[in-house]
Amino acid sequence: MSAPRRIDDGRLNIATVIGEPETEFPFAHEGDASAFVVTFKMQQDQAYFRPLAPMSRILTQFGTGYLVSGEDTKPIGSGLVEWTRVVASIPRTRTVPGGQVTLNIQNLVTTVDGDGFTRYNIEEMAFPRASRVKWEYSLRSFQPILAPRLVKYTTVNSNVEIDNIAAVGNWGAFGAGKYVLADDAETGLYRGLIYYRKSVSCLFGVTLRS
Repeated sequence: MSAPRRIDDGRLNIATVIGEPETEFPFAHEGDASAFVVTFKMQQDQAYFRPLAPMSRILTQFGTGYLVSGEDTKPIGSGLVEWTRVVASIPRTRTVPGGQVTLNIQNLVTTVDGDGFTRYNIEEMAFPRASRVKWEYSLRSFQPILAPRLVKYTTVNSNVEIDNIAAVGNWGAFGAGKYVLADDAETGLYRGLIYYRKSVSCLFGVTLRS
């Protein structure tokens, strides 16, 4: 008896990966070699095609990731459709050098005019500072983090003028040599519904107090 012969009519009833997937490790140069993005080229018989739900968990050879792209098909003939399936993992939290940033401080200027009235003016001062950037990722949206509002003012002690820098609001104390958030943290979407928060902090060489 001869063995049964399989006849391939070119129709794919199940979603099938075509060729080698494209793989990237977008943050390997910043110390996170585990974060991956894999793009698969898929084909299937159009009659059997059912798109996966956004953010479906998908196991890859690099670990578990999430579907971060819409599955938009295009017909390629013979009743088949083709599409790309992009799967991304959640990157780890990482802190990297951020280069130089500008730390803005408001200068409270107090003057007394000829009529004896005290007047207050605010001048913005910009200080270039070395910075670091913290990246965080999650399947849930992040709460915003607001930077302290820094004000420079002058007090007089025994006829000696002393410059002070304070954080306006309930920010607590910032010691010299500590990192201070240079601006409000940025939040958004990394890929699909994977959220990120980016916090830029800079080193400031004085003691701040609120």
